[in-house]
Amino acid sequence: HWLERKKLKFSFSKPQYIIIAVAALWSLAHHGLFNFLPYYFNESVETGWNSLVVSGSLTGFVLFIGIIGQLIGGRLGERYKRKNLYSWVVGLNIPFLILMAFYNGWTLVAIVSILGTINLMFQPIHNSLLADVTGSNKRGLVYGFSAGISFSVGSFAGVIGGFIGDVFSIHYIFPSMAVFLFPAVFLAIVLKKTL
Repeated sequence: HWLERKKLKFSFSKPQYIIIAVAALWSLAHHGLFNFLPYYFNESVETGWNSLVVSGSLTGFVLFIGIIGQLIGGRLGERYKRKNLYSWVVGLNIPFLILMAFYNGWTLVAIVSILGTINLMFQPIHNSLLADVTGSNKRGLVYGFSAGISFSVGSFAGVIGGFIGDVFSIHYIFPSMAVFLFPAVFLAIVLKKTL
């Protein structure tokens, strides 16, 4: 049938596989960060106001700040080679995820605000890089596959982070999410050499 023939005609290239794998690993860290951030703010930031309102508002603020990251990522991706930026926008998340374990209060909010900006720089660079290695007639399929894999893999962050938080402490969740970014950086460097 037509659908079967279309499936047989398309296969992913090595750069596409690498980019999708990097996105899946980034998605684990991203979802781990934002799934547990409201709980962490609730525990670590004292304001004297309703804790649920504050933790939700601070998480919303970090996501709002992420708009700046997406704009910066898009601009950098236009001016420089995206394959060179890829490992940097992934790797720069690592120190801030680790620092989150050691600070609280408004210092923590400042660290997470910077992290939110860096974290969301990834998306425009990733999407543009995927477009660079995919013909225009296949982009819808490849984008859909990439998004599906990213969300599927990222959903495990809730289980992993919840287990770490229960067995150890919520403070260990964020450095644990950073662990997934080390192989992502390695793959991004491999991609740079592949392209």
